[in-house]
Amino acid sequence: MNYELNIPYELSEKNAKMAYYFDESLEPEGQWLPLESYDDSKSGQVTAIIDKPAGQIALFILPDQWVGEASWYAWQDGLFAASRDFPQGTRLRVTNQSAGENRGKAVIVTVNDYGPQLWTGRIIDLDKEAYESIGNLKGGVMPVKLEVYKE
Repeated sequence: MNYELNIPYELSEKNAKMAYYFDESLEPEGQWLPLESYDDSKSGQVTAIIDKPAGQIALFILPDQWVGEASWYAWQDGLFAASRDFPQGTRLRVTNQSAGENRGKAVIVTVNDYGPQLWTGRIIDLDKEAYESIGNLKGGVMPVKLEVYKE
């Protein structure tokens, strides 16, 4: 049986977070193991899936991953993104962090434009094709996790 944990955190950090559990049975003195986790930066909550009813759980900050909201724009013919944090040509893995059937879907995009503007509160804008591959266009905005993609 799987359990869903909702773990709140303070919203001051843009780096992604992941839940881990401590497995005492692993040698030499136990080990922290990652759980399937989804970080919704808007609500300030990590949702984790675990198959154990009890245990030690901790949130770890992932220094090379970021969370925020994504929107989409009508760019054609490609998997592209606009970012103010990454230079043009950077390839990023963008993973949907929302609840529902698209949670965990990911797409690789290439940054080809600057944006979104800071006042929007979004971390990235995806072209229509990229957004549609991991989310529903009708939603308009979704929580995402970003990481630099290295082949």
